[in-house]
Amino acid sequence: MLVFVNRGNSRDEAGYAAWLVLDNSSAPPDIIMEEGAFAVRWGPNDVQFYSEKEWKRQVDLGYQIKNSKIAYISHTDLKPNSIGVDNFGKQITYWQILWYSMCSYHLAKDQKNMPFFMFVNNPYKQIAWFSEYDKIDLGAPSDSYNVITSSTEANIYWREFAKGYVYVNPSLKDAADINLPVPCVQLTHENLDLNPKSLPVIQKINIPSHYGVIVMKASALSIPLSTPQNVRFSN
Repeated sequence: MLVFVNRGNSRDEAGYAAWLVLDNSSAPPDIIMEEGAFAVRWGPNDVQFYSEKEWKRQVDLGYQIKNSKIAYISHTDLKPNSIGVDNFGKQITYWQILWYSMCSYHLAKDQKNMPFFMFVNNPYKQIAWFSEYDKIDLGAPSDSYNVITSSTEANIYWREFAKGYVYVNPSLKDAADINLPVPCVQLTHENLDLNPKSLPVIQKINIPSHYGVIVMKASALSIPLSTPQNVRFSN
């Protein structure tokens, strides 16, 4: 028999501490669930995003919970392919919310506690499945996440995987011209059905507020990089 606990409230300081106490108890549950992870439908808008500090607590749980598995659930009132408004008054799309939540999950995912992730627009009544789950294979993570600050003072959280990188901007500021460590191709919901080798190779990305971005390493896709011809070098 598995013990599945809906603990919730990991975004606030007291709730976060309670998660750690539960995980370190003499009889930790098999699975602890956060039913409001990263982006939620609760509130007057189509989706509510947490503050960066609250969002970060939820991500950090992935590295702190050692004795239980984690189940993250994100949700929205929007339907697939629709457009709405978030709690900051900005226009938002259904797929943007999914990718923001999914990328946040990848930042938090620890191989040891093997967390679960679910995204729905009608919580708990059905299990939704997306092409993203089948067609994106990043491989194993190389390490925990890192943080860089953009020229607009937005904190961009990123993590390397064997085959690519995940980036998330949980701030209220947009970020542009973020340098990638190696040449990559960017995946989106719209191009998942295309051969990734047909996508343009890039070395910079833009990450607006509350966006998640996934890029695959060109080398992992065996994409030959073009070599400039007739180039002269001088001191």
